[in-house]
Amino acid sequence: MLLTPGTTLRIGPVTKKVLFTAGTTAASGTWIRGSRATLDVRGTTLGSVDTNGRETSAAGTAGSPYILMGAGGQLDITDSTITGFGLPGTGHAGFSGVTWGKGSTGYAVGSSFVGNRTGLRLAGSSGVRLSKVTVKGSVGDGVVLNGDTGTTVQNLTSQGNGRNGLAAGGTDQRNLSGISTGVHQLHRPPDEPHLQRELLQRLRQQRDQAQPERRHGLHREHLHRNLRLRGAHAAPEPSSPATRHPPRWATPSRGTPPLPAASSSRTPRRPRR
Repeated sequence: MLLTPGTTLRIGPVTKKVLFTAGTTAASGTWIRGSRATLDVRGTTLGSVDTNGRETSAAGTAGSPYILMGAGGQLDITDSTITGFGLPGTGHAGFSGVTWGKGSTGYAVGSSFVGNRTGLRLAGSSGVRLSKVTVKGSVGDGVVLNGDTGTTVQNLTSQGNGRNGLAAGGTDQRNLSGISTGVHQLHRPPDEPHLQRELLQRLRQQRDQAQPERRHGLHREHLHRNLRLRGAHAAPEPSSPATRHPPRWATPSRGTPPLPAASSSRTPRRPRR
């Protein structure tokens, strides 16, 4: 379905489930695309079925459905679930699931993206807001942020995906907080190490502001275990006085004579007769 400029398409909440047919080829599948148009998905579930009418829960067929909003368009998703979207392989990135394309805007609030090729993608979008969003079971990355500006992410959970929980690159004009990626890696392209360091620093600052009493120890280890950046490793923690190795002179080895006592340069007085 192609949304022409000025068109507004609303799906839900009266219709609780809408099923898109997955074709045998990319051209025969069902999709929604548009520019300078509005797509409002609210209080519903978007799923996919194969050519025999059987509902499928994962992307991967040649004609899987997808949503792509282009320049000047607005894509709003509220209290909804989208599952089984995204063409397979390494084709056009905008066909990988749910995509806010270049020049588009909108938001996803209180929604889940389950079993898509890519959970959701921001590719050159502007001012998109993601809040209370769950992404899981994606074939590839859970969330991709690439070339987007003015993005706000709050309370995002991305777990159990085939690749990275969150892949970000191309810009640093984002406000990210409350991100949970389980065991996934938080990844930026290797040619942008300065952006990797900046993002890790921002996450640390947000963590310290939220829980200043737990800036050391297990909480820091938990952050490093769950949010790993390629090519941008944190500096090791300084050891505490209790765990530092004592100086060598303080623990002489067996058979080593003790150090001589300090002597005084003053001449001792002769005793009186």
